[in-house]
Amino acid sequence: MVTDWVEDEFQEVEFGDKRLSYRLKLCVSQAARMGESTPDRARSKADLKATYRLVDNPKVSMDEILSQHNQSTRQRCLAYKRIYLVQDTTEVDLTKPRQRVEGAGPLGSDKRQGFFYHPLFAITQDGLPLGAVDQVIWTRNEKSLQVSSKNRVAERRRACFEEKESCRWLEMMQSGEQLARSIPETSFVIVSDSESDIGELLCEANDLPDNYDFIIRQCHSHSLVSATDSSTGQSLQGAAVDEALSQAQWRSVRSVNVVEREVPVLPDDKKRARRQARTSRQAVLQIRAIRVTIKGTRRAGGGSLDEVTINAVETLEENPPEGEAPIRWVLLTTLPIQTVEDIESVLDGYCKRWEVELYFKTLKSGLKIEDMKYETLDRYLVAFSILSVVAWRIEYLKGATRSDPESSCEKYFTPGEWMAIMIFLTRRRVDPKKPPTMKEFMNSIAQIGGYIDKKSQGPPGSRTIWRGMSRFETIVEAYAAFNQMTCGV
Repeated sequence: MVTDWVEDEFQEVEFGDKRLSYRLKLCVSQAARMGESTPDRARSKADLKATYRLVDNPKVSMDEILSQHNQSTRQRCLAYKRIYLVQDTTEVDLTKPRQRVEGAGPLGSDKRQGFFYHPLFAITQDGLPLGAVDQVIWTRNEKSLQVSSKNRVAERRRACFEEKESCRWLEMMQSGEQLARSIPETSFVIVSDSESDIGELLCEANDLPDNYDFIIRQCHSHSLVSATDSSTGQSLQGAAVDEALSQAQWRSVRSVNVVEREVPVLPDDKKRARRQARTSRQAVLQIRAIRVTIKGTRRAGGGSLDEVTINAVETLEENPPEGEAPIRWVLLTTLPIQTVEDIESVLDGYCKRWEVELYFKTLKSGLKIEDMKYETLDRYLVAFSILSVVAWRIEYLKGATRSDPESSCEKYFTPGEWMAIMIFLTRRRVDPKKPPTMKEFMNSIAQIGGYIDKKSQGPPGSRTIWRGMSRFETIVEAYAAFNQMTCGV
């Protein structure tokens, strides 16, 4: 049985065979059952065999599946005035103790194999994840590990920007720009972390459409041509951004929820200050902003990039927990900083970046994409593309609970679905004309997954929603089956 949201998401999918298109929709619907493995989601030998045959079919491609999701996401963007496009990278580790996935590339060393996933993830101002509008998926060449670390650095410096992995950040920024130009009524803001603090991306500020801006967290303090305090208009001295910021006045104090970060495992991450472990907390941040003109970055061959004039917003934690470094972000942006509200809006926009990290967590911890047992990377990527859409759906429902809590749940679920869950939980008949609100219904699903609905507890998270959704389809199917039965038949 193909669920309604899957039918809507893939209504234009085309593999040259209607049976394959239907089988894809059926497999996505099965994956939405949130089982622990592919056999668990299929529920029968026939469905399992059909899933494996779909993944192995040369007519079925990851690109076509993700392209359909991208198109559906772009359509959802039309309904909103502002969209944040968050880009980030995660590695998918396919290292198996007894089996090597053919086609997988090295992840830092030849002992770990897998691929990299870099989506451009659309999120509304209220925090509702709309899905990926584009993505880059790639593997590294094993020959790169045969070169010493020193020589790799030298090769990267000599290589043109288009040949480097870091080009993905610019590629996604330009993809977002194309989207912004196609939907001029919507304001788009692309958000990325410190790894994207690259001269080529900053130079894009010189030629962006009016409805497209960026927020990039600074990785290193850039050399300056000039700087001005946004509050006083006075010129600031200093050779670099950080020096100029230290002279500016604090404009506001803001509390933000900071997500927990675990102890780094990879050797490279252990050396980076911005990768260190931290506790989940509500951090109180001071905020200030300046207008800066940054010198063009030098590039191989003696040339330099153009100068760029943008804004820099600094946030600094006032009283960090004992033993932890204070949170400090410097955000480079094309958004305005004239008022306190403008500056706080930049901080709010950067915090949207955490939504894509939760999406990655759902993919790995919930749907266990790294535990699948396909023998080749091509098969793995087809299965991955299916689960990536399901992971978005989980985050979408969670986000709807927080951004649209008072709307009817029929906006997101069919009557048969919500009635089945409510009858299962209440053990009594429900009025089909009185559907619960989205908040009430998602709390009910989360309760099936172990969520305890108390006043002192926050809204349900991805994990409890995933657990509840793992039983959701079974309850709905049972309700539909028993609803068709009549006495005496």
